[in-house]
Amino acid sequence: MLRFLSRLAQFQIEVIAPEEHSRIPALSNVIDDHHLHRQRLSELQQFRGSVYVNEGYFPRQALDEQGRHLSQADLRRWHLLITDRDHAIKACVSMCVYDAMPTIDRLALHEVLVRSTGSQLPVYETAVRGLMDQSVRAGLRFGEVGGWAVSPDVRNGAVTVATILAAWSLPRLFGAGDSMWVATVGKGKRAEKILSRMGGFQLADAKRQLPSFFDAGYNSGIDILGFDSRHPCPDAVDAINELCHRLTSCRYFAPRHAC
Repeated sequence: MLRFLSRLAQFQIEVIAPEEHSRIPALSNVIDDHHLHRQRLSELQQFRGSVYVNEGYFPRQALDEQGRHLSQADLRRWHLLITDRDHAIKACVSMCVYDAMPTIDRLALHEVLVRSTGSQLPVYETAVRGLMDQSVRAGLRFGEVGGWAVSPDVRNGAVTVATILAAWSLPRLFGAGDSMWVATVGKGKRAEKILSRMGGFQLADAKRQLPSFFDAGYNSGIDILGFDSRHPCPDAVDAINELCHRLTSCRYFAPRHAC
Protein backbone atom coordinates (compact mmCIF):
# COMPACT_ATOMS: atom_id res chain seq x y z
CA MET A 1 0.00 0.00 0.00
CA LEU A 2 3.01 2.30 0.15
CA ARG A 3 2.59 2.90 -3.58
CA PHE A 4 -0.78 4.50 -2.85
CA LEU A 5 0.77 6.93 -0.37
CA SER A 6 3.40 7.89 -2.93
CA ARG A 7 0.53 9.32 -4.98
CA LEU A 8 -0.45 11.70 -2.18
CA ALA A 9 2.30 14.19 -3.04
CA GLN A 10 -0.22 16.61 -4.58
CA PHE A 11 -2.37 16.54 -1.44
CA GLN A 12 -1.98 17.77 2.13
CA ILE A 13 -3.19 16.31 5.42
CA GLU A 14 -4.83 18.22 8.27
CA VAL A 15 -6.08 17.22 11.70
CA ILE A 16 -8.86 18.90 13.69
CA ALA A 17 -8.73 18.13 17.41
CA PRO A 18 -11.76 17.60 19.66
CA GLU A 19 -12.99 20.55 21.68
CA GLU A 20 -11.58 19.01 24.87
CA HIS A 21 -8.24 17.29 24.47
CA SER A 22 -4.62 17.27 25.48
CA ARG A 23 -2.06 18.59 23.02
CA ILE A 24 -0.33 15.97 20.85
CA PRO A 25 3.43 16.55 21.22
CA ALA A 26 4.16 14.63 18.02
CA LEU A 27 2.23 17.17 15.92
CA SER A 28 4.34 20.31 15.69
CA ASN A 29 2.54 22.40 13.05
CA VAL A 30 -0.12 23.70 15.46
CA ILE A 31 -2.75 26.29 14.54
CA ASP A 32 -3.68 27.32 18.05
CA ASP A 33 -6.77 29.43 17.52
CA HIS A 34 -10.30 28.72 18.72
CA HIS A 35 -11.95 30.71 15.91
CA LEU A 36 -9.94 28.96 13.18
CA HIS A 37 -10.60 25.60 14.83
CA ARG A 38 -14.37 26.16 14.69
CA GLN A 39 -14.15 27.61 11.17
CA ARG A 40 -12.28 24.60 9.82
CA LEU A 41 -14.71 22.22 11.50
CA SER A 42 -17.58 24.12 9.89
CA GLU A 43 -15.90 23.78 6.48
CA LEU A 44 -15.53 20.05 7.05
CA GLN A 45 -19.25 19.81 7.88
CA GLN A 46 -20.09 21.72 4.68
CA PHE A 47 -17.91 19.39 2.61
CA ARG A 48 -19.44 16.31 4.21
CA GLY A 49 -22.94 17.67 3.68
CA SER A 50 -22.26 18.37 0.00
CA VAL A 51 -20.91 14.84 -0.60
CA TYR A 52 -23.78 13.19 1.26
CA VAL A 53 -26.45 15.17 -0.59
CA ASN A 54 -24.83 14.47 -3.97
CA GLU A 55 -24.66 10.77 -3.08
CA GLY A 56 -28.40 10.80 -2.34
CA TYR A 57 -28.01 9.97 1.34
CA PHE A 58 -30.49 12.67 2.28
CA PRO A 59 -32.13 15.79 0.78
CA ARG A 60 -30.48 19.20 0.87
CA GLN A 61 -33.14 20.30 3.36
CA ALA A 62 -31.49 18.03 5.93
CA LEU A 63 -28.47 20.38 6.02
CA ASP A 64 -28.46 23.56 8.07
CA GLU A 65 -28.67 27.04 6.53
CA GLN A 66 -24.92 27.02 5.90
CA GLY A 67 -25.07 23.69 4.07
CA ARG A 68 -23.49 21.76 6.95
CA HIS A 69 -24.08 18.16 7.93
CA LEU A 70 -24.10 18.49 11.71
CA SER A 71 -23.46 15.72 14.19
CA GLN A 72 -23.60 16.08 17.95
CA ALA A 73 -20.43 14.00 18.14
CA ASP A 74 -18.30 16.30 15.97
CA LEU A 75 -16.92 18.34 18.87
CA ARG A 76 -15.83 15.12 20.62
CA ARG A 77 -14.08 13.64 17.61
CA TRP A 78 -10.71 13.80 15.94
CA HIS A 79 -11.08 14.63 12.25
CA LEU A 80 -8.57 13.89 9.52
CA LEU A 81 -8.84 15.90 6.31
CA ILE A 82 -7.08 15.44 3.00
CA THR A 83 -6.93 18.64 0.96
CA ASP A 84 -5.47 19.92 -2.27
CA ARG A 85 -2.62 22.43 -2.23
CA ASP A 86 -5.11 25.29 -1.87
CA HIS A 87 -6.54 23.62 1.27
CA ALA A 88 -9.83 22.70 -0.42
CA ILE A 89 -11.12 19.58 1.34
CA LYS A 90 -11.13 16.41 -0.75
CA ALA A 91 -11.82 13.78 1.92
CA CYS A 92 -12.45 13.39 5.64
CA VAL A 93 -12.89 10.77 8.33
CA SER A 94 -13.72 11.13 12.02
CA MET A 95 -12.83 9.10 15.09
CA CYS A 96 -13.35 9.12 18.83
CA VAL A 97 -11.61 7.05 21.49
CA TYR A 98 -13.17 6.71 24.94
CA ASP A 99 -11.20 7.09 28.18
CA ALA A 100 -13.78 4.92 29.96
CA MET A 101 -16.06 2.36 28.37
CA PRO A 102 -19.36 4.11 27.50
CA THR A 103 -22.80 2.60 27.63
CA ILE A 104 -24.03 1.70 24.16
CA ASP A 105 -26.55 4.54 24.06
CA ARG A 106 -23.63 7.01 24.39
CA LEU A 107 -22.03 5.83 21.14
CA ALA A 108 -22.51 7.92 18.00
CA LEU A 109 -23.21 4.56 16.36
CA HIS A 110 -26.37 4.26 18.44
CA GLU A 111 -27.95 7.09 16.41
CA VAL A 112 -27.69 4.73 13.42
CA LEU A 113 -28.76 1.59 15.25
CA VAL A 114 -32.03 3.06 16.46
CA ARG A 115 -33.03 3.60 12.82
CA SER A 116 -32.81 -0.13 12.11
CA THR A 117 -35.96 -2.22 12.15
CA GLY A 118 -37.37 -3.35 15.47
CA SER A 119 -36.11 -6.92 15.10
CA GLN A 120 -32.60 -5.86 14.04
CA LEU A 121 -31.94 -3.38 16.84
CA PRO A 122 -31.45 -5.86 19.74
CA VAL A 123 -29.34 -8.15 17.54
CA TYR A 124 -26.97 -5.35 16.56
CA GLU A 125 -26.86 -3.94 20.08
CA THR A 126 -25.86 -7.38 21.38
CA ALA A 127 -23.11 -7.67 18.75
CA VAL A 128 -21.72 -4.21 19.54
CA ARG A 129 -21.79 -4.98 23.28
CA GLY A 130 -19.88 -8.17 22.49
CA LEU A 131 -17.16 -6.14 20.76
CA MET A 132 -17.03 -3.76 23.72
CA ASP A 133 -16.76 -6.69 26.15
CA GLN A 134 -13.97 -8.15 24.01
CA SER A 135 -12.14 -4.83 24.29
CA VAL A 136 -12.48 -4.86 28.09
CA ARG A 137 -11.24 -8.46 28.39
CA ALA A 138 -8.19 -7.65 26.27
CA GLY A 139 -7.44 -4.48 28.23
CA LEU A 140 -7.91 -2.29 25.16
CA ARG A 141 -9.43 1.14 24.79
CA PHE A 142 -12.56 1.40 22.65
CA GLY A 143 -13.24 3.82 19.83
CA GLU A 144 -15.50 4.67 16.90
CA VAL A 145 -14.70 5.59 13.29
CA GLY A 146 -17.14 7.09 10.81
CA GLY A 147 -18.01 10.21 8.88
CA TRP A 148 -16.17 9.11 5.76
CA ALA A 149 -16.68 11.44 2.82
CA VAL A 150 -14.56 11.56 -0.34
CA SER A 151 -14.93 13.90 -3.30
CA PRO A 152 -15.94 11.98 -6.46
CA ASP A 153 -12.95 13.26 -8.45
CA VAL A 154 -10.45 11.51 -6.13
CA ARG A 155 -12.54 8.59 -4.91
CA ASN A 156 -10.78 5.84 -6.88
CA GLY A 157 -7.24 6.80 -5.93
CA ALA A 158 -4.85 7.10 -3.02
CA VAL A 159 -7.04 9.56 -1.10
CA THR A 160 -9.64 6.96 -0.14
CA VAL A 161 -6.90 4.51 0.89
CA ALA A 162 -5.29 7.18 3.09
CA THR A 163 -8.55 7.84 4.96
CA ILE A 164 -8.69 4.13 5.84
CA LEU A 165 -5.03 3.97 6.86
CA ALA A 166 -5.74 6.95 9.13
CA ALA A 167 -7.97 4.76 11.28
CA TRP A 168 -4.78 2.97 12.35
CA SER A 169 -2.27 5.84 12.12
CA LEU A 170 -3.92 8.84 13.81
CA PRO A 171 -4.95 7.06 17.05
CA ARG A 172 -1.30 6.16 17.64
CA LEU A 173 -0.44 9.85 17.73
CA PHE A 174 -3.26 10.99 20.02
CA GLY A 175 -2.48 8.29 22.57
CA ALA A 176 -5.11 5.63 21.93
CA GLY A 177 -2.48 2.90 22.10
CA ASP A 178 -3.76 -0.62 21.51
CA SER A 179 -7.48 -0.30 20.92
CA MET A 180 -10.62 -1.93 19.56
CA TRP A 181 -12.74 0.02 17.10
CA VAL A 182 -16.19 -0.09 15.59
CA ALA A 183 -16.70 1.50 12.18
CA THR A 184 -19.88 2.50 10.35
CA VAL A 185 -19.56 2.34 6.56
CA GLY A 186 -21.87 2.42 3.57
CA LYS A 187 -22.66 -1.01 2.16
CA GLY A 188 -20.64 -1.72 -0.99
CA LYS A 189 -18.69 1.53 -0.78
CA ARG A 190 -14.95 1.52 -1.49
CA ALA A 191 -14.16 2.42 2.14
CA GLU A 192 -15.89 -0.77 3.30
CA LYS A 193 -13.94 -2.94 0.87
CA ILE A 194 -10.57 -1.42 1.79
CA LEU A 195 -11.29 -1.56 5.53
CA SER A 196 -12.16 -5.24 5.21
CA ARG A 197 -8.94 -5.92 3.30
CA MET A 198 -6.92 -4.17 5.99
CA GLY A 199 -8.25 -6.29 8.84
CA GLY A 200 -11.80 -5.11 9.47
CA PHE A 201 -14.32 -7.79 10.31
CA GLN A 202 -18.08 -7.98 10.31
CA LEU A 203 -19.74 -8.14 13.70
CA ALA A 204 -21.45 -11.37 14.61
CA ASP A 205 -23.92 -12.72 17.13
CA ALA A 206 -23.80 -16.24 18.50
CA LYS A 207 -25.08 -17.72 15.24
CA ARG A 208 -23.78 -15.74 12.25
CA GLN A 209 -22.14 -12.65 10.85
CA LEU A 210 -24.61 -9.82 10.89
CA PRO A 211 -25.95 -8.63 7.53
CA SER A 212 -26.05 -5.01 6.47
CA PHE A 213 -29.24 -3.09 7.11
CA PHE A 214 -30.97 -0.24 5.36
CA ASP A 215 -30.65 3.09 7.15
CA ALA A 216 -33.58 5.27 6.13
CA GLY A 217 -31.83 8.28 7.67
CA TYR A 218 -29.03 8.02 5.07
CA ASN A 219 -31.04 6.22 2.35
CA SER A 220 -28.25 3.65 2.21
CA GLY A 221 -27.24 0.18 3.22
CA ILE A 222 -25.01 0.20 6.31
CA ASP A 223 -22.37 -2.25 7.46
CA ILE A 224 -20.87 -2.16 10.95
CA LEU A 225 -17.32 -3.49 11.10
CA GLY A 226 -14.88 -3.99 13.94
CA PHE A 227 -11.11 -3.85 13.87
CA ASP A 228 -8.27 -4.35 16.33
CA SER A 229 -5.46 -1.80 16.06
CA ARG A 230 -2.94 -4.52 16.99
CA HIS A 231 -3.72 -6.62 13.95
CA PRO A 232 -3.75 -4.70 10.66
CA CYS A 233 -3.21 -6.57 7.43
CA PRO A 234 0.56 -7.24 7.19
CA ASP A 235 0.66 -5.61 3.74
CA ALA A 236 -0.55 -2.34 5.30
CA VAL A 237 1.94 -2.04 8.19
CA ASP A 238 4.58 -0.05 6.30
CA ALA A 239 1.95 2.31 4.89
CA ILE A 240 0.43 2.88 8.35
CA ASN A 241 3.88 3.73 9.72
CA GLU A 242 4.59 6.08 6.81
CA LEU A 243 1.28 7.89 7.31
CA CYS A 244 2.10 8.30 11.01
CA HIS A 245 5.33 10.00 9.96
CA ARG A 246 3.54 12.30 7.52
CA LEU A 247 1.00 13.27 10.14
CA THR A 248 3.72 14.73 12.39
CA SER A 249 4.10 17.71 10.04
CA CYS A 250 0.45 18.19 9.06
CA ARG A 251 -1.62 21.29 9.88
CA TYR A 252 -3.12 20.64 13.30
CA PHE A 253 -6.12 22.78 14.36
CA ALA A 254 -6.38 22.96 18.16
CA PRO A 255 -8.66 25.02 20.41
CA ARG A 256 -6.62 27.63 22.22
CA HIS A 257 -7.42 26.17 25.65
CA ALA A 258 -5.87 22.79 24.76
CA CYS A 259 -2.86 21.98 26.88
